[in-house]
Amino acid sequence: MLDKRSIRGKVQIFMEGKLINDKDIIINESLTWKEGELNLFKTMLRQGGKFKIGGRRFHIITEMKFIA
Repeated sequence: MLDKRSIRGKVQIFMEGKLINDKDIIINESLTWKEGELNLFKTMLRQGGKFKIGGRRFHIITEMKFIA
């Protein structure tokens, strides 16, 4: 299971194409995930991208960091 600290404020999470603003929705989804699915989600929280877990499509957009 994920906890609220796992989901940073600067990350946008889309589930089935809809922006999820409530961390509790993602946490409730994570209750049925296996260890590998949790690890995938945590990795995608860091790097962003599109993926599927438990039959649901996710798209995560991370904070843009510019190096000058």
